[in-house]
Amino acid sequence: MRTIIPLRNHAVVIGGSMAGLFAARVLSDHFQRVTVIDRDDLSEDTEFRGGVPQSRHLHQLLMRGQQIMERRFPTLPDDLRAIGAPSLEWGINGIVATREGFTPPKPTGLRSNTVSRSALEALIRRRVPQRAGVTFSGGCTVTGLLTDSTGTTVTGVRAEKRITREAAEFTADLVVDAGGRRSDAPEWLAALGYERPSRTMVDAHVGYASCWFEKPTYMPPDVPIMLVKADPQSGRAGMILEVEGGRWTVILTGKNRDYPPSDMDGYLEYARSLQSPLIYNYIRGAKPLSQVYGYRNTNNVWNHYEKLTRRPEGFVVTGDAACGFNPIYGQGMSVAAMDAELLDGLLRGWENRPLTGFAEAFQKRLAEAVRVPFALATADDLRQPSVEGDIPRQPWVLKQIGLYFRALIDVTDTDAVVFRQFVRVMNLLDAPTTLLKPRIVWRVMRYYLGGSRRLSDHGHLGVTLSPAAKP
Repeated sequence: MRTIIPLRNHAVVIGGSMAGLFAARVLSDHFQRVTVIDRDDLSEDTEFRGGVPQSRHLHQLLMRGQQIMERRFPTLPDDLRAIGAPSLEWGINGIVATREGFTPPKPTGLRSNTVSRSALEALIRRRVPQRAGVTFSGGCTVTGLLTDSTGTTVTGVRAEKRITREAAEFTADLVVDAGGRRSDAPEWLAALGYERPSRTMVDAHVGYASCWFEKPTYMPPDVPIMLVKADPQSGRAGMILEVEGGRWTVILTGKNRDYPPSDMDGYLEYARSLQSPLIYNYIRGAKPLSQVYGYRNTNNVWNHYEKLTRRPEGFVVTGDAACGFNPIYGQGMSVAAMDAELLDGLLRGWENRPLTGFAEAFQKRLAEAVRVPFALATADDLRQPSVEGDIPRQPWVLKQIGLYFRALIDVTDTDAVVFRQFVRVMNLLDAPTTLLKPRIVWRVMRYYLGGSRRLSDHGHLGVTLSPAAKP
């Protein structure tokens, strides 16, 4: 007979974005009450929230993240179908253009959905309060941490209503900071006499601009993604992503301060400058549904809470508040889901005992979990001539591995085996070391020793591209 474990009393989550929602979901399995505090009014299903400036831009739902979300929210597949979120098979339902031509189709059997950030967050936000004991407190800003008389255990948070300036206190057995890049956790700790965490920052001055379009009638069917890969010289790239509601979100990216313009004329001209005119020719006649939104806050920032020599009990930091990635690589939502899985697993190990030592254990385990995503996010950024921040000195062996991975990316254009494994790594399903297995290394070597590129006309999609759309 299974022993019934009594639930702890109350947990507070700071931040009602994806990381906070995922944390609230798993905390509801361990606490009688969970309160999510956010500066925005979470009762409104707004298209774009002020607290999530990234919501106006393209988001990728990686397969690892989607799998975790579907375990925690079993109705998510039905919810995505209900709103019309397209489904795709990686390597099949997309068009990828380079200067040389189109990459051939490569069946992978790996599937996921394309959906806007705001729609996905709205779906999750509707489901989380359906969990017993979960409530939202919107329009409220956390101003500091409450502690016991010794200052060694966090016992809740101080907050303030944004409109009335009315002060409030929320007591809790555990406080989870999922406040994103704007988190004030370092200052809150300093105010209590603790050290601020050290920080690793890598900034390649990547910038991008996004615009929403009505999906035109001349769009090929079953092609939710069109990608123009980064130009080897300029670094410019672009993507069209079809999302729910018959809409396109189009993103143009540049590196080394080569930022795409935020006016429509400049935006179109930038699209035309890519190494293939594919995106330009598809959007120049499409109907815009929004203005052009620019974004330049793309540095990678890792706050090393795991390295603190002293910390209060009862307080943990997760999501972008702990480790934020260059958003262009689409890892944020999926890593936030992985963080929540870690939180749940560790809490299960602390059943029937006080949370003493839990905060330190969580931050150390989180650091292990984000190490690979952070390495993937910074690998290309560290190669850029304008990169700034904490640049590690690489031994000769690591430099050679870096050259190998850059060569491997070229091989993915035409080799189905290498491509499939690369997709698994980029979707956080497998470790990057799997790309060093002998069968993968051999295929990369064979490509450079005597391989040749075979371009595609995308007949597998029933697509006939006009000459103007071709590279």
